Amino acid sequence: MITSPLLYLLIIAAIGTFFGYLKQKSRFKVFSSHIYIILFIFIGTSLLSYLGIFANTQEIKSIYHTLKNNLLPAMIFLTFTDLDLKNLLKGSGIGCSCNIGPKRYWFLLALSFFVSLASQFLSLHTMLAEPFISAVVLSAFFGILASFTPLKNINGIKDIAATMLYLLAALFASQIR
Repeated sequence: MITSPLLYLLIIAAIGTFFGYLKQKSRFKVFSSHIYIILFIFIGTSLLSYLGIFANTQEIKSIYHTLKNNLLPAMIFLTFTDLDLKNLLKGSGIGCSCNIGPKRYWFLLALSFFVSLASQFLSLHTMLAEPFISAVVLSAFFGILASFTPLKNINGIKDIAATMLYLLAALFASQIR
């Protein structure tokens, strides 16, 4: 049974990384879709949780909530930043981002977590809904606004958002009991 919050995070990250790697390197078609990858992550992690691998301690619950509350708005912001409303309304594909260097990677991570923090702060001062829901809505709104700026043209946004999505799928599944 895993009781260490650090080991818990390491396993969650390893599960997301493993399936993300399979998506990139596998020749099997089943690993080529984000939907299937998320499904594999969710089933695998929830099975580990069901088997009692993750302890139900206050420390693990705390790290779960902290990561969820910060990572989900950041991922939503990046996902909407890459949105191409013109092509979406025409019915064509949303686009593709491929290679990313370390400077862009850290810039996008820092920006996404800044937006997450700002969304959480603003959500405490709005009456939209429960603070977590408000933070998610505000992150989506900021992402849509950013999709009209040069940020949209930075390669790698979809890759980072997908990685965050994989981590969130494993994170959510780890709390299934």
